Amino acid sequence: MRFAAPATCLTLCVAMCLTMASCAPEPTLAAGSPQGSAAVSQQVVGDWNDVDVACGQGGMEARVASLGSTDSTLADGRKVTVWRFLASDDRQFELTATQASVGAGDAASGPIILTAKGDPYRDVEREKALVRGACKRLRQLAGREWAPID
Repeated sequence: MRFAAPATCLTLCVAMCLTMASCAPEPTLAAGSPQGSAAVSQQVVGDWNDVDVACGQGGMEARVASLGSTDSTLADGRKVTVWRFLASDDRQFELTATQASVGAGDAASGPIILTAKGDPYRDVEREKALVRGACKRLRQLAGREWAPID
């Protein structure tokens, strides 16, 4: 019986964490697209300089390995970062972060659009985990230099 109290405490902590995680909006499939072709997408307010660490955190939440990233700029001046991931079943995933407007998140927190899609086969739950993990980390770091990882 000596271990009953720690087990109960652990159970309560896990339940509380799950409840808190459910407070954030769930990433959704892009509007107007059938489930088979739409990417999972969500907009979050964050700092652009935190996108790389947030995408890495998304990969950890989805349990996929990072293959690297590429940075580019769209014709309208918005920045884009594309992270590529590989799952243990050889599915590849892309997590794309795009500034919602030119300069969004550069000088102060601003809207960033995160989009994930698997290739060649879809795994919507893993795509949602990628976006959810990256969004969570961007929210934690918005306007801050550092924040503990939950």
